[in-house]
Amino acid sequence: MKRVLVAALVLFGFLGQAAADVVGFTGAFAPSQWTRAAGDGSILFNQTRIRLNGGDDGAESFTDAYIVLDRDWTISFDWNYRTFDADGPFYDPFGMLTSDTDLASALFTQLTDDDGPNRQNGSYTYFAEEGTLFGFRQWSLDGTNGNAFGRITNFSAQAVPEPGTLGLLAAALIAAGLATSRRRRQA
Repeated sequence: MKRVLVAALVLFGFLGQAAADVVGFTGAFAPSQWTRAAGDGSILFNQTRIRLNGGDDGAESFTDAYIVLDRDWTISFDWNYRTFDADGPFYDPFGMLTSDTDLASALFTQLTDDDGPNRQNGSYTYFAEEGTLFGFRQWSLDGTNGNAFGRITNFSAQAVPEPGTLGLLAAALIAAGLATSRRRRQA
């Protein structure tokens, strides 16, 4: 009985390690893992935040930071935004990028409100599958009247356990239950 329980606890501990949280831009999400395309803007990146500064050179441009995910993840983050554009946030949206293939076909999910104030913030949680291109974009539609920036903080990612891994845990728990039941009947 003790052996079965120890085996179940070891397996459960292994599963806990496999699904450990990533807090900040570390591990699989370390700054070195991301591709950066600053256009005419700039990107500041460290283990606690990403800041994408949009361009203001008179032409439309994108400032992007993205990564291709190595497994299924549930990603959460806080975002802050500020525009210096005299026309407000409409011409400088900030948001998230996702794609099953590549950056050119990425879906832009706008986090900012075009009609909102020049300073905005919020929180977001997203489930992404292995192989998904995931990232952030500061988009400058007009490239004039002042730039904007988007900042990501409090980033965390929770690995989603593989179905087979959960099956192993279930099998171990069933075996422990059967062993306990058999010992009770024998006693």
